[in-house]
Amino acid sequence: MNMKKNILVAGGAGFIGSYLVDKLIALGNEVIIVDNLSTGKRENLNSAARFYELDIRDKENLRKVFVKHKIDYVIDEAAIINLNVMLEDVIEDVGVSVLGVINLLKCCVEFKVKKFIYASSVAVYGRPEKLPARETDELAPIYSYGIAKKCAEDYIKYFFEYHGLNYTILRYANVYGPRQTIRGTVGLITIFADRIMKGQPLIVYGQGVETRDYIYVDDAADITLKMLKIGDREIFNVGCGRGITVNEVFDCFSEAAEFPLKRENKPLRGGEIGNFYSDNTKLVNRFKITPKISIKKGVKKTLAYYKNL
Repeated sequence: MNMKKNILVAGGAGFIGSYLVDKLIALGNEVIIVDNLSTGKRENLNSAARFYELDIRDKENLRKVFVKHKIDYVIDEAAIINLNVMLEDVIEDVGVSVLGVINLLKCCVEFKVKKFIYASSVAVYGRPEKLPARETDELAPIYSYGIAKKCAEDYIKYFFEYHGLNYTILRYANVYGPRQTIRGTVGLITIFADRIMKGQPLIVYGQGVETRDYIYVDDAADITLKMLKIGDREIFNVGCGRGITVNEVFDCFSEAAEFPLKRENKPLRGGEIGNFYSDNTKLVNRFKITPKISIKKGVKKTLAYYKNL
């Protein structure tokens, strides 16, 4: 971006959001953070940003932020990340992931925001019939989190159809890296890191051959920032483009830890999605965008971060 822009980042004290804020400020932009700090951390806040401790479900106070600042772009990274909340408190999940998004969309229309960039999830695919999951595949989410994300995507498209609001939807795979909350979240990498820090064995369910899709936080943030200038009215998967097995993740941690890790195998649990990875060729072919950090390097950087806390 050549000219300084006013960019609002919802969830800007959180994991991915704080990386976006740092990068936006480094590029010379004015950044406004809206975060209720329910999962975001005050220590993640960039002092050069304007911060409002505010829940995006609070539509009156949210609107005041738009009144005070001439917002050019909105990036929505606000989300519920606690597994127990996602499973047990559907209303809370829907409140943030759907009602909060609608509040942001309404403000974007009223104040003529140029573009809305939304952090969705590959959870919208559920259990796809074939892999890799492509952006054009049927969406059949099986958990509340994915259902809410799909609903938010539908409202974003609705606001374009009826109000002309420009958007880009990014379906993140499993984003990992430094600053991620290590406890109470879902995700194999954070679970493994947590158990290593506690001196506990790493639990592997089944034979460890099940696959998932991972992307390092720096890569996810860089791709998101590019969407300020490209990808209008498009949906993109944001992943590494291949399935990574549990065994491969375990091996990466074993090498990064530099000491023997204890491994405990348990029977495969029911209700799991099974193998999954998303197709990232749309990003690669359209814009020549590929992740830069390998799973091996990313795990090493992640574990080093937690060791130094």
